Amino acid sequence: MPYMSADDLFTTNPHQLKSILVEGKKDIDEFLVQKNWIVMACSGQIYGLNGSAMLTSEYHRGFFLSHDLIRIEPDPTKARPGYLLTALTHPTLGRPLVLREAYGMSIPHLDPDDVAGIAIPRLNDQKESAIADLAEKSAAKQAEAESQERDLAEAAGKVISEFLMRE
Repeated sequence: MPYMSADDLFTTNPHQLKSILVEGKKDIDEFLVQKNWIVMACSGQIYGLNGSAMLTSEYHRGFFLSHDLIRIEPDPTKARPGYLLTALTHPTLGRPLVLREAYGMSIPHLDPDDVAGIAIPRLNDQKESAIADLAEKSAAKQAEAESQERDLAEAAGKVISEFLMRE
């Protein structure tokens, strides 16, 4: 099964994705995601990848994702995925609250229970829905762009290989 590390997940069109053997793996569901879940890097430098988050798409369902990612399954009856993502990643109202939960010196970590306890600011339904719409649309467009870029890179690779193989 194709494998993505946290670094791969937050890199546009990562090169040389790895694969992992999952045959006989009993806890495989812990490493998979569904569309509209939030994944958050939970290891790394405080002002680097740690705490970075994104909304997953249909594309991500096909990958075995690193153990260095917190999987957040939003409950849409409480907050839509796009709003929750925006609240957790907001540069002054969200991300600092996430990062203050990190522990450890050389490689700080985030604990899923600590992240789950972060208070999410609430707005009226109309404002939250407008924010969620934009965030979810943005995530869908990003997934579409990544897919197109992968297809383009593959097609370009074939053209280059064919050119180089000419006599």
